[in-house]
Amino acid sequence: MSTPASLLRSLSFGGGNVSEREFLPAALEITETPPNPLGRITALALCTVTFAALGWAFLGKVDIVAVASGKVISHTRTQVVQPFETASVKAVLVQPGQRVRAGDALIELDKTSVSAEADRARSDLIASLLDEVRLAAFLDGVKIGPFDLVVGVDPLDRAGALAQLTAQLARRASQWAALALVRAQHCAEREALQQTVAKYE
Repeated sequence: MSTPASLLRSLSFGGGNVSEREFLPAALEITETPPNPLGRITALALCTVTFAALGWAFLGKVDIVAVASGKVISHTRTQVVQPFETASVKAVLVQPGQRVRAGDALIELDKTSVSAEADRARSDLIASLLDEVRLAAFLDGVKIGPFDLVVGVDPLDRAGALAQLTAQLARRASQWAALALVRAQHCAEREALQQTVAKYE
């Protein structure tokens, strides 16, 4: 007994090409349509990649890198060389591997900045001593202070201190004169008021 599928196959025109499958029912069309080759290609590619990964995992080598902080420690004795003053190194007086003793000079530092600081401190000291002598002479009312007692004073600095002392004495004398004039004026006004009071009495 023939089935509907066999009857439809017998009625097909030329053996089941695409144009003939379009006239079949939906279920028969699905069974008669050959599978899409893209699925097989995809499965084959996935299997190939999987086997390649497994083979590389068994046969390949991976370098292991570890990152950590550390400290370099010499196997010989080391000595920290540190100057008391910070300056630029002018010359190195020893060679690597040379034996040195306590007190030997190892490096020579540049003296430019230190010399400048010493000169500035020396000039500040001289200026302070000149100010001290000038103020003492001003309080005593001496016109020429003992600036020669200060050691290492430049003649220009000595002349400047003397001129400043002279200016201060002159300013004080003018202030005393102005005060004396004001006092004389007030005394004259007081006498005039006393005469006015005596006249009214």
